[in-house]
Amino acid sequence: MGKWVAVPEKDENHEGLKKKLHIPLSHPHLKHNNRVWVNTYKKGDEYHHKIIIKEAGYTNDVVFKLGQESAGSHNGSSFSLKYEDKDGALVGTVHRTGTKEQPLDKTINNVFKLEGDHLVMTSTIDGVTMKRYYKTRT
Repeated sequence: MGKWVAVPEKDENHEGLKKKLHIPLSHPHLKHNNRVWVNTYKKGDEYHHKIIIKEAGYTNDVVFKLGQESAGSHNGSSFSLKYEDKDGALVGTVHRTGTKEQPLDKTINNVFKLEGDHLVMTSTIDGVTMKRYYKTRT
C-alpha cells in the first residue's frame, strides 16, 4: 500500500514483456523514461491499484478483492485478474484477452514485493520475465 513512482532506469527486460503482449514499442506520448505513478490503497474490502502516466494523459484504476477474479480493461483491451497475499507479497495472474480487432490470450504472473525501500513488480509471461522497481513518493 502507498504511493509509488517507477524508477525506469532500473527496469529489467521491460521491452521483452511488451513484445510478448504485442504492445507497440513506440507511442507518440510515451517515452521509456516517463514516470509511472502507482497508488495502492484499500477501500472497504476492495483493493485499488491506480496507474498514472501524466505525460500520456493515462490513468487506470484496477480494482480487485483478494482471492476473487475481477475484470478490467486497459486501452480498450480486456483482462481478468486474481491476486492473493502470500508471505507479505501480492501474488497473482492477469489474463489478457485483447480486443475484437486484436484478440490476445496471454497470462501474466505477477509478484509485488517490498525489497528494502523499493516495491518490486516481477512479471513473467511465456518464459519472459520483467522487473520494474518503484520508490516511495510523497
